[in-house]
Amino acid sequence: MESPVSIIRVAFDPEPYTLVAVQGLRQVWEAPNRKSPVVYLWCIEYGTNYLVNYVGKTWNKRGFDHRLWSQLLYWRNDHSDRCDIEAFKSGTRIVIPKSQAPEQLRCELQEIEPLYRIFLARLPKEHCISVENEITYRLQKESATSQFLCNRNTYPHNPTVEISPEGNPPFIGLTVPIPQSLQWP
Repeated sequence: MESPVSIIRVAFDPEPYTLVAVQGLRQVWEAPNRKSPVVYLWCIEYGTNYLVNYVGKTWNKRGFDHRLWSQLLYWRNDHSDRCDIEAFKSGTRIVIPKSQAPEQLRCELQEIEPLYRIFLARLPKEHCISVENEITYRLQKESATSQFLCNRNTYPHNPTVEISPEGNPPFIGLTVPIPQSLQWP
């Protein structure tokens, strides 16, 4: 007789955090569960929903602070792709060559960094990889969410992960349908 499959239920904090000071929002560096194993989403607001730009996890001794800070420094030190800022703000990620936009990083940091909303889901350490993989897998399946996502590796499907719309923020392609405005022809 097979043992029953254990469902991993994911609950993100309902309120987002920010990377930098934004009036009315808390910075992620103050999050009470930032020292715990978490899966986190970097998102921007798209209407009344959130469009995910990056999915990550942390569970090691260095913790979330170290992991998020190292990702932020990677971007701030010009190691990641540059993108068209106005397109990004409207939900389309268009990568542009660094050679064509020498001031692009400064503009991105000034305009995009305050737009990021970070959501945290505290999980048992052993579930972090499965949840990160499944969220990324689901977002990569749809062209509207895949084009905006920075995660580029291939991620395996894990049907035991449940991200219910109830109690979770409105993440496009995860807890709410993809709006027509993001659909590709």
